[in-house]
Amino acid sequence: MLNLPGRIFTRLIINRDQNFLDKEIENRFRHYTAFCMAGMPIMLIFGFSSLMKENFFLAAVIVTCFIGLFTGWFLLYKCISGNGVFRFNSLLFFALVIFLVYIGGEEGSKSLWVFTAPLAAFFLLGTIEGAIWCTITILLCQLIFWNPFGLPLPHPYSNSFAIRFNLAYISISVITYSFEYFRHTYRLEIEKKNRMLEREIRGRKEYEKALKKSEEQYKTVFSQAAEGIMVIDPDGHILESNQQMENSLGMPPSALPGQNILNLIHPDDLKNQPSQIPFMIAGHIIVIERQLRTAEGSYRFFEISGNKIGENTILLVCRDISKRKTAEIALEKANLELERIANIDGLTQIANRRRFDLRLQREWKRLLREDQPLTLIISDIDYFKQYNDLYGHQEGDTCLITIASILDSTLQRPADLAARFGGEEFVILLPNTTIEGGVGKAEEMRKRIVELRIPHNGSIVGPYVTMSFGVSSTVPFKQGIPDDLIAMADKALYQAKQNGRNRVEISEQFIL
Repeated sequence: MLNLPGRIFTRLIINRDQNFLDKEIENRFRHYTAFCMAGMPIMLIFGFSSLMKENFFLAAVIVTCFIGLFTGWFLLYKCISGNGVFRFNSLLFFALVIFLVYIGGEEGSKSLWVFTAPLAAFFLLGTIEGAIWCTITILLCQLIFWNPFGLPLPHPYSNSFAIRFNLAYISISVITYSFEYFRHTYRLEIEKKNRMLEREIRGRKEYEKALKKSEEQYKTVFSQAAEGIMVIDPDGHILESNQQMENSLGMPPSALPGQNILNLIHPDDLKNQPSQIPFMIAGHIIVIERQLRTAEGSYRFFEISGNKIGENTILLVCRDISKRKTAEIALEKANLELERIANIDGLTQIANRRRFDLRLQREWKRLLREDQPLTLIISDIDYFKQYNDLYGHQEGDTCLITIASILDSTLQRPADLAARFGGEEFVILLPNTTIEGGVGKAEEMRKRIVELRIPHNGSIVGPYVTMSFGVSSTVPFKQGIPDDLIAMADKALYQAKQNGRNRVEISEQFIL
């Protein structure tokens, strides 16, 4: 029996064809339904009692309110109207309670119905409009209690009753206002959290849908990719591999999972560049060339790009570049050979004039920065034309080859350079060397050539091949040019020839 009102209330709310989209109006409709369920039976009893007492006007007001309540509820039930019903019925109800205050009754008993006004005001109209209606009601009650206009009251009120009534009304209004305020605030907070939860649920569903789609795409790419793909753990163990990777290494299906990628890499590659797995685990993207061991034990070149795809997983995409690498190695060898040919004298196999010019420019700039000396030696085989005429050009070429070998072998430092300057002329570049050091090196070369005892019956100097040397030296400076150093050494060589050949002469002028 006690659950009957609850079941009726639930049925009235749940069995509706539609609900208000505005949750605030929907919530007030539920308050309105509860208010009708409690108030309408009381109004019927109260109206019937007034009718029996022949208080027809009061009975008419009560019936009007009853009809308004029922009509308003029906409209709300069908979602035909909203706040307009609440305001209209509140107006009828407040008119009823003000009329009850006016007629008073024995000991003001009828005026006590006004204490239900805050419930209707705040629950149906909200805190702002409810406060306005409650304020208007209490002000109208004051006009009736204190009767400043001398209205004909059926039952005048005493001052003590008015004071007690006001205190009770204000207390009920404050309590009802506070309850509705906190209820409304709490409901808004709950709705906010519900909206956030709904967004999170939608986001999670979208994420799960995208994840599923991503997994399907990953599986498709993994199985059908043209490049080899492997998934490894932080220790290098292969967790997965596609068929293309296994085909590239000539291995049967599922032969790679379980092996360690480090055992497949050529030892020299690991020696030159250690494992990059720690860098990939740290979040870096690595692109590196590695040689991987095939099933036959040979090695193939792969370009491997690695990227972290999970907390403890790394994706390796391996592209077979063996053909390209073989072509690159062949091209590199060809370029080195071309460079060697371009910088080496074809006959004597020492540096040619082009290489000498490049080295001279480079050393001039370097020693200009370091403020260090640069020494140059130019040498010439004495009476070489007569040697060719007497012994022939083939023997002349042999002589040039022998001389070039002696000059080159005399140099000990990597920075020193011996080059064929042209014909029977040779040039020696000595960075970080003073004029004294250059003279000493030239004298050593001159003696070693004499010690060869290559016959030269066409020479006026002596029975063997000899050479003359010119030495110049300077500390490079901004206003100077390398050609000045060559010109000074050439003058010193000319002076050596004038002084009888087979000797070393120093430039008379030090470049300033």
